[in-house]
Amino acid sequence: MANYLSLLSRITFRRPPVSPLVLFERANPVALNSLGIDVDDYYLVTRQLDVIFMGPQIFWSFFTRFWRLPSWHRTSLGQLYFKIIFDFMKTKVVFTTIDNNDFFFELSRNCPGIEFVALANCVRFDCEKDLFSKNNNAYPATFFCFGDFDKKTYGDYPRRIENIKAAGSVISDFYRTSKLNSQNTTPLTYDICLVSEWRADHMIDDNLMWSTVGVKEIIFKLTGYLRRLHKEYSFSICIAGVSPSDERERDFYRKELPFADFCFRCLKSPSTYERMDQSRLVIGLFSSCLYEAFSWGKKVLFCSWAPHPGTHCRAPGYWSLRYDQQNYELFSERVQYLLNLDSETYRQDTLKIANHLVKSDLENPAHLTIKNHIDRALNL
Repeated sequence: MANYLSLLSRITFRRPPVSPLVLFERANPVALNSLGIDVDDYYLVTRQLDVIFMGPQIFWSFFTRFWRLPSWHRTSLGQLYFKIIFDFMKTKVVFTTIDNNDFFFELSRNCPGIEFVALANCVRFDCEKDLFSKNNNAYPATFFCFGDFDKKTYGDYPRRIENIKAAGSVISDFYRTSKLNSQNTTPLTYDICLVSEWRADHMIDDNLMWSTVGVKEIIFKLTGYLRRLHKEYSFSICIAGVSPSDERERDFYRKELPFADFCFRCLKSPSTYERMDQSRLVIGLFSSCLYEAFSWGKKVLFCSWAPHPGTHCRAPGYWSLRYDQQNYELFSERVQYLLNLDSETYRQDTLKIANHLVKSDLENPAHLTIKNHIDRALNL
């Protein structure tokens, strides 16, 4: 009954606004800001249907089209609804930053004439599990992924996105180009930046996904090693938090690493990138931020200690520790090696590999490449 009342409360009999640009599902505000897209530039729609437009014209269009569908397609009412809404809105481009959304890619097949654009919002550990199923459908969307590694991986699976482009990371490139344009140099304030993998679902609630089994224990191990490292060598450490405001994350690190400088993730500025930029070495488990920092030429240590191999470093080298290398002595030795390694030697060793994983071309940064693509489609 409650669900039924909730559905009724969301119905409106007015027409949807005309909007050539539609955002499908909510997005990271920093990503939108990086693309130069203001809240007035688009209309937000969600699969959960925050607002259900059901004026007379829409209702009649929905009713007549529904009865023309083959019986086996009548379960796709949501697809039909959005197709009708986009027609009334005169939509030209639908974009999303939720890149593993099956419903979005299915819409691209059912709405010819509209450009569907998906932005990778992270490094995907297991492409087939996260984004692809075992059918042979082709989806006429454009997908901007992080690098050529993803482009090849996604392209090899049976369910294909027809236009896959390796663009790089939108927020990362925006941060770096903004810094270049301002001509500000970032001082190295910390020896080590720990990129947090703390999340309530696997640290408190035991609500585990395939990729987070065993992660809680690994986080305790890593913070224990950093605590010991600080005691022995007095390294300065900062922590880039993953939560915007969950005090439980701050409390966890206050207890585990009381000497470290903790920073919540900011939804209005790329605070994680600032902390990585201020540090001589970035350490973490499998966060996409590690790959982004790697593409900058920043010294990174991937601790590939989570049980699932899909989370392990995609390009192992002396910048990573394998699953069977979880003892403190190896960790301490590798940290000191990286901190003392000549930066130019490191850059030469990692440049090609890092840019294969996350493209980094500041002359053609990801945010401008994608914004130009959207603008061209809007102007057709």
